[in-house]
This record gives sequence, structure tokens and C-alpha cells, in this order.
Amino acid sequence: MTKSSPVILPGSRVAALLDGRMTQLRIPVIVPPAPEADCHPRHTARHPAPYLDAYCSEPRTADNPRGMSQRWCWWQVDDRQCLPCFDVPAVPGQYLWVKEAWRTWDRHDGLIPSRIPHDAAIFYDTDRWPYEMRKPGRQRRALDMCKRMSRLTLKVTAVQVHRLQDITGENALAEGAVGLCVNVDTGEARPDGNAAIMNFAALWDRTHAGRGQGWDANPWVAALTFQTIHANIGEIREHAA
Repeated sequence: MTKSSPVILPGSRVAALLDGRMTQLRIPVIVPPAPEADCHPRHTARHPAPYLDAYCSEPRTADNPRGMSQRWCWWQVDDRQCLPCFDVPAVPGQYLWVKEAWRTWDRHDGLIPSRIPHDAAIFYDTDRWPYEMRKPGRQRRALDMCKRMSRLTLKVTAVQVHRLQDITGENALAEGAVGLCVNVDTGEARPDGNAAIMNFAALWDRTHAGRGQGWDANPWVAALTFQTIHANIGEIREHAA
């Protein structure tokens, strides 16, 4: 059965998922320094410089036709592998279940998440609470969400590794960043990639700058492209099985 992993998203990113504006997610990764270009005397150089790619050791499937694994590394100009490998968060075909801020009834406030009854209502902070909810429970951190409480699942369709600042305007819009250009004559607004990159950089820094991985640091990232499924991961995997 396909592996799954949790991913924590703030409210603004969850809202972008719900709106259908977010189809990509970038996650910092640690990449070893690039090797010097070197071609074995008996080989022919096929690339102008060493490049990053996955070690393809997984079974080939319709979702992962190359058999890409989570292990990546540098490859030489003649396609020789250069150790060490490093890990990326996912492979094509893998599911990520979304952890987000949530609440339940106030009568469950004293319970840890795993002890909350399975039939208890879960309310998500990006949604409006129902009018009949007299006293909402306390806000719970996304970190504390159990898998059974998740309502959004991301199916990874592609993985790339690059520097953060290599993101394009189209990519920034796909990350759910807002970027609009308004025609001063007509008042018409259209998506603008440059504005989206600036917005994405600000969003990125809110989460990563304090860890030394801010926009200006230009860290390496794994860029995941995905499909959003509005269902719990357990329902999807049972159906797939």
C-alpha cells in the first residue's frame, strides 16, 4: 500500500487548497555540495554539469513511472552517481495528509487528541463555526491533529529539487500566493507572477526565516506538485486497496 506522511499547513495555505489555488508545496531539504564536473575516461559526457536527480530504486507504477525513491543525489556529467544521498519528503504517487488548526466541542477540551471520541465533531479554523455551536472548544494546534481528523489529502504527482529563489511566477501562483496586476484604465485584475513571488517570499519567511532558511538564504527545496483530494487519507487508501 502506498506510503503516507503528515504535512502541517497554516490557515492561509489551507484556504488556498480549499479554493483550488494551491497545487505545489516547497519543503526545505539539505543538499550536499555539488561535485566538480568529471567524466570517466571511457565514458562520454552527456550533460554540461553535474545535476540532481532521484535514485530510481522503487517499483515502477503508473503514478511513479521512473520508480523514483526519496533518496536523491548529484549525478556526474556521464550519469555516474555521486554520494552521499539525501532525502526528499515524498515520491510521485505518495499521499500527504494535511494537519491544520482545529477545534471540537468545549466538553472535550480536557482530553488529549487521541482520547477525543471518534464520533466527535471536528471544526476547522478556516471554516465558519456552525451557528448552533454555543461555546466552541479551545483552538488546537495543527501539530496535535490526529490522522483520523484530517479532511484534506494531497496526492504527489511530481517532485523536483532546486533553490528557493528559482521559483517562477507561475510556480508562486501554484503555491497559493496572491499576485494581481490591476489595469488602471479598466480596473481589470489579472494574475501577476512577479507580485506572486513577492507574496510567496513573505509567506515563506513567516515560517522559515527564524530557522535560518528564509528567502534571502535561498535554501534548497523539494518542490512537490500534487492533486488535492477532499477526503480523509483512510478513506482514500481503503478505496485504493
